[in-house]
Amino acid sequence: MKILHVIRSIDPFCGGPTSAFRGLVPEQVRLNDEIHALTSTIPAFSRHDPIGAYLKEMDNDPVLQQIDVTMLKGFGRKKPWNSFAWTPGARRWARQYFSDPRTIPDIIHIHAVFTHSYGVVAAEARRRGVPYIIEPHGNLDSTSFEMKSYRLKKAFTRLVMQKDLDHAAGIRASSTFEARELENWVDPEKIRFIPHGVELPEFDRDEAAARFFDAYPAMRGRRFILCLARLHPVKRIDLVIQALAQVRRDHPDMALVVIGQDGGDLKHLQKEVDRLGLQNDVLFTGFLDGPIKEGAYAAATVFALTSIHENFGISLLEAMAHGLPSIATPEVGAAEHLEIAGGGLIAEGTPEGIAAGIRKILEANLREMGDSARTHVQREFSWPSIARQMREWYEELVEKQKSAVGK
Repeated sequence: MKILHVIRSIDPFCGGPTSAFRGLVPEQVRLNDEIHALTSTIPAFSRHDPIGAYLKEMDNDPVLQQIDVTMLKGFGRKKPWNSFAWTPGARRWARQYFSDPRTIPDIIHIHAVFTHSYGVVAAEARRRGVPYIIEPHGNLDSTSFEMKSYRLKKAFTRLVMQKDLDHAAGIRASSTFEARELENWVDPEKIRFIPHGVELPEFDRDEAAARFFDAYPAMRGRRFILCLARLHPVKRIDLVIQALAQVRRDHPDMALVVIGQDGGDLKHLQKEVDRLGLQNDVLFTGFLDGPIKEGAYAAATVFALTSIHENFGISLLEAMAHGLPSIATPEVGAAEHLEIAGGGLIAEGTPEGIAAGIRKILEANLREMGDSARTHVQREFSWPSIARQMREWYEELVEKQKSAVGK
């Protein structure tokens, strides 16, 4: 099957849609699908290195070397225009791509919604009779939609996006929460709930933890809460800092490690650390990946994701896959799986609620809780299983399109 993915950026620093894309594509290749990705040259907002260095890095990326990638020059590295990623070459590219029988796809998978190239490709797909699905990645959840750039989003929706949604062959929801939210936008019959996958790591916990402690020796010998998220107000990491201050009254060895690039909230969080006198107990590492990130999962005592809005929460599943007991707030899409798996707790989004949840986890059988979380992820969220579900849905939609044309 020929599949065209359309995504704003393939930079792994972007997280969210890019992480999901990077997890899905290798499995589609293993299913012998022909994969082409249309993207822009715009990297993550937090990158400050020259664009040439970024493009060279993408050329050598092992995931992208498995597929065909077209990177169109994009404009708008500053907020809010970086999300729109204006790509003036998109229309010409789409016309050429869809007019060539050697490249025209069987189906198109559009990731997120508020980007220039998405509307261009969707319009050309309708003209050529090619089915496309849209995966909003939480962009249409009411909280997210109203949170920032509301007027721009509303205008784009009215002028472009609503038509794209109305004519989409299907809309993918990655959580039951998102599926309910999407019913406000499209016919519920179009919505298909297929969660994101997560890679189940095979690692030696002690060796992995040692790598982290070698990189950050100040944490050696301490138990710590791990947060892995972009440092943005929506993640509410300040609540975890405040909860830590409360937890330390009973567990004075506890610390907090925050992994993630600055999304505008770092200064506020550092002031909160200073206010509570936790300078020696909170570590901000910046963005981490690879063995050191795996080591952080292995070394941590409990994982926390306390967002005010989180369509899915892939880092929560990653923590569960590493056998790490976790706590999450109800607004995190994947939080329901903590209780299903018995791998952690859902806590009220207040410092008191988060602190109480962490205390309960510290008093529980951590190994048993972590093993239950890992087993659940292995059963429900393996990338091969998710790729097969996506393939079956693609085939269903392609056949439906063929039947409609034949009538």
